[in-house]
Amino acid sequence: MGLRGRVADHGEAGEEVWVSFRAPGYAADAQVDPRTGAYRMVVTDYGLVAVLNDLHKGRDAPGGWKLFLDLSALFLALVSLTGLLLGVLLPKSRRAALFVLGLGGLLFLALALYAVR
Repeated sequence: MGLRGRVADHGEAGEEVWVSFRAPGYAADAQVDPRTGAYRMVVTDYGLVAVLNDLHKGRDAPGGWKLFLDLSALFLALVSLTGLLLGVLLPKSRRAALFVLGLGGLLFLALALYAVR
């Protein structure tokens, strides 16, 4: 059949059995009549942008990809914190680091308030 992805959902609805497959940027839904063996399949491929969006969010991605996303987030947080720590601890760059930190904090608050409205 050429299906890909993992089984996201399955069940029975009256006389039919259905199975849904999901992968990044891809969906396939099959309905099967167990008495006759007849089936109806709907396959949707959303394209490259949807694949990249789903991989970015970790949606319908395999476990290894989710681990990679978590490790990347941890690495970026560590790099950010060590950069902030170096900026504050080094006397030559302390004033500039605190200024940028304050400006970033104000910008974050302004964007958060704008998003809430």
